[in-house]
Amino acid sequence: MVNSTFSLRDNEHFPSLRGITVDNMFDHNTLEYYSEQGHEGFLRPTKHWCLLTEIVEEREWIRPMYTVKDKAGGQFLVAFHHDYDGTPGFRVSETFGMPANRRLPESLASNAKPGNVMAFMYAQNHMFADGQQGIRVEDLDQVKVRVYSLL
Repeated sequence: MVNSTFSLRDNEHFPSLRGITVDNMFDHNTLEYYSEQGHEGFLRPTKHWCLLTEIVEEREWIRPMYTVKDKAGGQFLVAFHHDYDGTPGFRVSETFGMPANRRLPESLASNAKPGNVMAFMYAQNHMFADGQQGIRVEDLDQVKVRVYSLL
């Protein structure tokens, strides 16, 4: 029988940034989260995890970017690196006027405000070229933004 109860304090399924794997680094920790599926050589998650963060601020740049904090209080960068095909329902950031292919869908952008929660399924710790650590988001389907606080 599967235990259907869970707790947001569970660090295995709701880790902080320090508790998740680093992308493009394959070590013992990575093997706890992924396994090779089939003969293609692709790694797939072997369990579910969700990084819950609170939005601290929207950051000005050529892509949608935010400073967020996790349940351990650590603040870090979230940068959206996705492509967009022009489907209605997307909007330009009112402040920064981003190119169309870098906009967030209205379902994310409308609630991506300081104090709200941004959740990332299967997030990986990423080291950006400028030395900042955080989350690089390529798959928008693995991100949800909700109007409530982590407190």
